[in-house]
Amino acid sequence: MKQFVRILLTVLMVTTISAQKKKEKVVPPSKPIISEIVLSVMVDTALAAAPLYSNGMIYSVGKSGIISCIDTTGIVKWKYATESKIAAQPILADDMLAVGTSDSDLITIDIKNGRGFQSIGLDDSISTNLISFDYAGDKELMMPKYLDSKAAIVFGTKNGQIKCLDLETLQEYWSYSIMKGKITSQPLYTNNKIFFSSHDGFLNCIDSRNGLLLWRWKETAETDFSSSQFITDGKRIYLVSSDNFLYSIDILLGKLIWKAKDIKALPSIGISVDKKKLLVKTLENRFLILDSETGKKLKELKLSEPFDLDSTTPIDSDNKIIFTNNKKILLIDEKFNEHLILETERAAFSSILQIDQNKFLAATKDGFAIVFKLRQS
Repeated sequence: MKQFVRILLTVLMVTTISAQKKKEKVVPPSKPIISEIVLSVMVDTALAAAPLYSNGMIYSVGKSGIISCIDTTGIVKWKYATESKIAAQPILADDMLAVGTSDSDLITIDIKNGRGFQSIGLDDSISTNLISFDYAGDKELMMPKYLDSKAAIVFGTKNGQIKCLDLETLQEYWSYSIMKGKITSQPLYTNNKIFFSSHDGFLNCIDSRNGLLLWRWKETAETDFSSSQFITDGKRIYLVSSDNFLYSIDILLGKLIWKAKDIKALPSIGISVDKKKLLVKTLENRFLILDSETGKKLKELKLSEPFDLDSTTPIDSDNKIIFTNNKKILLIDEKFNEHLILETERAAFSSILQIDQNKFLAATKDGFAIVFKLRQS
């Protein structure tokens, strides 16, 4: 484990950047947060998606199409071979794992034993990650259901469709088609609404109960949300355009509430547990806290290193902010000081997930998973 992960235990000295950068003081990570490594294990040679976690089990999906279930001691409980590459981030719901393949198959697996549950071939290629929610519509399915599960799966396709299927039987509840282009962003569900974007750059909102379009919006003809990631507080949806402007949109009316014009935000924005603050990384390697209702800047920290443009969404945990940057996992404390949690000698981190009150699951791009705990304050 030591050759892969080392926890830095020395305090890094305060430095200043050069006069050419306006003599701005930059404070490197200080007073390292000592963490307990619960597990460090190679789950696959290369991951196709971020590992998932449920009830003490880690579910990893390799680019080769192998799905593995591993407990937090590193013991492999089962493996399932899809015989095809994985096309999207899978989902877990009601003791089932759903995964889409590059051969346009949708497969569900019983996570208790690793056996295939259902499989169907689609008439279109999956182009987004999968999401799941409890279906609240009134459509009756042709085939009977035997489980109590109300879970539905939603995903976008290459030919511009959003599909909603019953998780248990994989029967279709509804399908919505845009005029042209593929669906490019991961759909987001909240309050019986699904948000997504497509090649035309619009933000779209459809009713999750029937697939009917409620509204679509973008600020100008040049505005592009095609690659945006979405977060919501239940009243507003927040997203970053391709030119790095951060927007707040009313989810009922599809109208602009505010636009942050003075920052250049990175796409992976986070939100606090109480939904009152946005956690924003910028192109100028600043970390900002914004008021989610007004967009007003509340706090700002100049980080010691530039952001990895593929870095993960920040996590708000116990008034601390945790995020990855290249090969490091970092923390910003209540006083807005930057700390280093741990650093890997492997590839850069590709995901981080909070799995318990003080426990996290992180993964590197080359298929290494780490479960760690933070020191209790």
